[in-house]
Amino acid sequence: MEKRNSYRLGIDLGTNSIGTALIKLDEQGVPCGILHMGSRIFTDNRNPQSGEAPAVTRRLARAARRRRDRYLRRRGRLLETLTKEGLFPKKPEERKSLEFFDPYALRARALDERLEPFEIGRALFHINQRRGVKSNRKTDKRSNESGAINEATRRLPELLAAEKCRTLGEYLNKRKEQGLGTRCHMAGNTLKDHHYEFYPTRKAIEEEIDAIWAAQQRFAPDFYTKEKLNRVKDPILYQRNLRPVKPGHCFLEPAEDRAPIAHPIFQDFRLLQELNHLRLEEHPGDRERPLTLEERNVLYEALSCHSKMTFAQMRKLVKAPSDAHFTIEDDKRKELKGNVVVATISDLKKGIGGEWKKFSLEEQCEIVQRLLDDEDTPSLVEWLVREKKLSREMAEKLADCPLPEGFASLSLKAMGKILPFLRDEVITYDKACAKAGYNHSAEDECGGLNRLPYYGELLFKEIGTGTGSLADPPEKRYGKLPNPTVHVGMNQLRRVINCLIKHYGMPDQIVLEVARDLKMSQEEKKELEKKQAKNQQRNDAIREELEKLGQPPTRDNMLRLQLFKEQQEFLKSQDARCPYSGKPIKKPMLFSDEVEIDHILPFSRTLDDSRNNKTLCLREYNRMKTNKSPYEAFGKGKPQEEYDKIRSRAAEMFPAAKSRRFAVDAMEQWDARDADSAKEFGLESAFLARQLVDTAYLAKLARKYLIGILPKERIWVVPGRLTAMLRGKWGLNESSGTELPDGTFKKNRD
Repeated sequence: MEKRNSYRLGIDLGTNSIGTALIKLDEQGVPCGILHMGSRIFTDNRNPQSGEAPAVTRRLARAARRRRDRYLRRRGRLLETLTKEGLFPKKPEERKSLEFFDPYALRARALDERLEPFEIGRALFHINQRRGVKSNRKTDKRSNESGAINEATRRLPELLAAEKCRTLGEYLNKRKEQGLGTRCHMAGNTLKDHHYEFYPTRKAIEEEIDAIWAAQQRFAPDFYTKEKLNRVKDPILYQRNLRPVKPGHCFLEPAEDRAPIAHPIFQDFRLLQELNHLRLEEHPGDRERPLTLEERNVLYEALSCHSKMTFAQMRKLVKAPSDAHFTIEDDKRKELKGNVVVATISDLKKGIGGEWKKFSLEEQCEIVQRLLDDEDTPSLVEWLVREKKLSREMAEKLADCPLPEGFASLSLKAMGKILPFLRDEVITYDKACAKAGYNHSAEDECGGLNRLPYYGELLFKEIGTGTGSLADPPEKRYGKLPNPTVHVGMNQLRRVINCLIKHYGMPDQIVLEVARDLKMSQEEKKELEKKQAKNQQRNDAIREELEKLGQPPTRDNMLRLQLFKEQQEFLKSQDARCPYSGKPIKKPMLFSDEVEIDHILPFSRTLDDSRNNKTLCLREYNRMKTNKSPYEAFGKGKPQEEYDKIRSRAAEMFPAAKSRRFAVDAMEQWDARDADSAKEFGLESAFLARQLVDTAYLAKLARKYLIGILPKERIWVVPGRLTAMLRGKWGLNESSGTELPDGTFKKNRD
């Protein structure tokens, strides 16, 4: 299309809007007028109440339907098998008559008495209704619900032995005769005593079926054959394998899948890449230099068998002066990450020690892949014992080793081509890619397009989940970003840009505003680094304490311990307290089901996920509080003295910004807030922290996207703080802003 105007396009990209301004340029490229201004408002495709994408609700409902459908299909298969094997009547009215039999009594009697085939079929049909839990090593490691259930399943054999019951069915029948429940429910009068009296396992169910079949085989060996048993057991015990997570396509080899982060080759690749990028300043003021090949190899050998190493230790290894400084070293970062997979597996307590080094690289890759893929621990242990000649004890420890999850951006094929160049020389990743014949940068060349296509076509390296099939629609063919807000924003940006190109022609320049600060002054930078270093030290201390307590340093565990320490500091006590009950929360309780993290003002109504809106509390009081503020749950329409105690405790236990959330009008203040009132109320911001993150991510991808129509040197990126500063300098806040108590003006977002 012939260009109608020479202009600069300014874009303010947000999660719910796109602002545009077309600035006319003269022949020298100097702004000389405004061609057009506009804004496009759109939804961010999230539920306004919960902040979740609609896909979440659909996914949960779909999962429930699928579970129900799978159960019905399995029951149908079992019914068909039982009928075919002569264990169930063919006529519906005869099947109906079996409902009058007590299935628990049949399951118990079948161990000693001869029953009719239809009675055995009725018992098996009942067993299928609740067939017990089957452990899955991949999902159990990520589950927070496994504690009470695992404890109950471990106790089940002991419980059956104590009750002198041979099978689970006999035990359930005994409970029924005693007037006790036959379903597994949480027991205990207090949260501390909460537990499951029993919890059926798939193994116990299989053992009961075998026991019933063996008992009946004594009476009719020709009918109850082993082959028939296998056919009957199959629909009852069948467990569908988890659908594997799609790793996405390689950044450099789109036809190849991305490699797991835990893969030995990736760990080697990442370590060499980081070491090759290191620069060393031998004395303050000296020019930075790369490591020599000898220095790099010394550090590589050391880090290859350790999970991390401090920069002080690294200086000693390369014999650098004590005042030498690595480029990435600062108050916040004092160590370099090593080969965490080798360190974890070679750990004497958690892993198999020096046995790991006895395996070849090919064997190590094979073992790690099995550790990532296998769902069943017993079968994995058997494979390690049989194929890799490990002792059973070592095989069990290796099967339980926690490996890092996720996928790299490259495939094994691409890393295999680049790795030799990284190993042979101390060169950076981009140079190694060039030697391997790859163009690692997606921004090197302008797409030269006259309009923007679907963003996945240009950003396929960032997405990597498309099918690549020409027959599929663009979203399926190229894939789409998992963040729904960013997905919508990119599609809206395409519509706006293409519309402007249609009416005004291709812009000469594009200026994109991003959500980040201007470069700070030296003093501001030092202050920020001190704050970050302090937070880093706090987090490191939290991780060390969690390790001593035998707890993994997950985000949830770290938050629990931080909230616990916050109360310790204010209460000057060894324990914390539940603000709603006043009962103590001791450290041994902290990581159990007895204690939960509560949003003081309900997250579903405020979308405030900051630490100032979180507290530890006992589980039963969190259930009582439900989706209410403290006043709504414990004060409104209830004795005032109980609520006054809660207010008093909150004032003792928390800083002012948090204790104010226990006020009578806390929700009213939140609902009436604007940016300034939110600050006075002690909130970090009147906007979601997620919105800022989404905006920054959106702007980053938008720049790469726009390179499809303009060279990167004609696309400028400016921080949002620059716009705010200019708005204040030009006096625009006075005309459309809100006057603050100090006489200054702030942007009014109303």
